[in-house]
Amino acid sequence: MKPIVNAEHITTRYLNFCFLYNYKTFFKNPENLYERLHELHLQGKEERGELVYLTREEVRDFALKDNPNLLKSNISELNRIITLACFNTAALLGWKQYKQIYRFQPQLLEELWDIDFNESKYETLSFDELQFLPCYNFFVEVPMSFHGSNYVGFFVYFDTHDYINNIFPIHVLFIDNPPKKYYNGMDASIYDTFMITLAYDFNTFNKNHFEVELDNKDTTKEILKTLNPNVFQQLGEEQAMEIIIKVNQIITYLACSNVDMNRIQKPKKKPDIKRTHITDLEHEVWRLGDSYYKLPNGKEINRRYLNTEEQAYAKHEIPELSDNPREPSEHTKDRRKGYHVRPHMRKAHWASFWYGKRDGSEERIKRRKFVSAVFINNTGDEIEIPTREVVKYRF
Repeated sequence: MKPIVNAEHITTRYLNFCFLYNYKTFFKNPENLYERLHELHLQGKEERGELVYLTREEVRDFALKDNPNLLKSNISELNRIITLACFNTAALLGWKQYKQIYRFQPQLLEELWDIDFNESKYETLSFDELQFLPCYNFFVEVPMSFHGSNYVGFFVYFDTHDYINNIFPIHVLFIDNPPKKYYNGMDASIYDTFMITLAYDFNTFNKNHFEVELDNKDTTKEILKTLNPNVFQQLGEEQAMEIIIKVNQIITYLACSNVDMNRIQKPKKKPDIKRTHITDLEHEVWRLGDSYYKLPNGKEINRRYLNTEEQAYAKHEIPELSDNPREPSEHTKDRRKGYHVRPHMRKAHWASFWYGKRDGSEERIKRRKFVSAVFINNTGDEIEIPTREVVKYRF
């Protein structure tokens, strides 16, 4: 008797679909594929680094080595589907290493997406900050609707790209959760996916690819347009940037120094490369924003406190007493000019801090910290300032 396969979550459903019902069917010799791919992973691990399990090119070339005639069809649409299946399989094989799922409290997402932005809002982390991600391939449960589809979340993974020298950009693969359909015992569901490529460490980007010289203000947008020509064509610049910003804030929060993370589901089975089907019993689910959710001011920011009105800063003169004790008269007071900041709620924002001893005994690292909404110049009733519980996560 075979064990019952319980794969209700979209991550395991799509992994089994990509691997068993797509990728595996390309091979003349489909036996022990997981084990053979794991051997391929170990062979190139030193050169590939820790970010990537297998690149999409490796997964495709592995299939072509077993079946050289795979892409020799004259049907371009068929070749496109086969190539896409190989690329998505590479992403899901990486997720299979960690089997991590992250769920954000809606109130935390709302504040992350309403954050005070600056010009770096399109840029995902720095190269040094990547090491603080909880893992290098994960799934985020967050519903988003665009491009005529209702996506339930996205995979985050690393891969190579033609336009970047010696670094692995971040790829985001959105996926919906279609009704289950089977044909001859195989998963015949139609999955709708959408991929976006993000970039970091823009100094390493090949600027010669552009026909005109870019200034600092335009570089980030132009690079993202170059990495995602189809995304901007299908969504338009405004919606494409909106989706990119939202995803960037989620990924940045996962790597910040005060991430609020609690595990709500432990895996009941250890990873096993020999297992054919991946089940929901192997998931590890984390919920973000639990302690934030319990705080009264974390649940909802009173919009009347947000500093969005005109004349938030009123200029006025402040009298200042003279240092000379013999001149106490009102006419001898010095006067200084300044700005009075009216009481208001400041939106959530990022702040950077250095970590590590200054005496040189350990390496100093600059990391971002999420600062929740705070009340500035409170002269009325006391308002609790939201705080965060720091949860250390090791893997």
